[in-house]
Amino acid sequence: MRDMFIDIFEYYVLYKFKNLQEYAIENERYLKTQILNIQNEFENVKEKFGEERAYEYSDKMEANYINYNEEFPNILRKSIIVMICSSFEASLFEICEYLKSNNDYKMSYKDIEGKGIYKAKKYLELVCSVDITKNFNYWMIINQIYEIRNAIIHNKGIIKSINNIKNILENYTDCIEIKEGNEIFVKSEFLLFFINQSVSYIREIFKVLKEK
Repeated sequence: MRDMFIDIFEYYVLYKFKNLQEYAIENERYLKTQILNIQNEFENVKEKFGEERAYEYSDKMEANYINYNEEFPNILRKSIIVMICSSFEASLFEICEYLKSNNDYKMSYKDIEGKGIYKAKKYLELVCSVDITKNFNYWMIINQIYEIRNAIIHNKGIIKSINNIKNILENYTDCIEIKEGNEIFVKSEFLLFFINQSVSYIREIFKVLKEK
């Protein structure tokens, strides 16, 4: 009965990431549609009024193209990164609460010093005897993504030290680009990569719980 309940709880925890995935995909679809519309508009103007007239409107179209190809995607993707981080953190705290209530632990994760995922990690290790860094690669990637998240929230998207996200930059080149002044540019592939990493990591944690 307990095994069945933990399976249901796992499904509940992971379901929020399904919604985030659909939201991210829908945003990318919208952006691509807008770029296609701009390109079609230029071709329609050129066809109706000639190439010279079309290029009179090209500055306005170019500004719109840059917005939908660079500026708007970066804003949207950065906001979704923060949402995914928040969901991942909330999932860890839900796991902490689940273990507390099912094992009658007196101490809550709220009694532990620290913040965010590091508070949850400390509680799971010290109180629940659960090592969530057993698969170190997941923990390392999540830590580096949190460096990106902190740069977005606290430093206008500018990463202080490239070395802090070196693994992601070297191994996931289709996800993140560093612009002039160490400004982070988030590529479309990054969001699904992050969501998949979060889901895989949480599943790994539940695997450890079921083995206890």
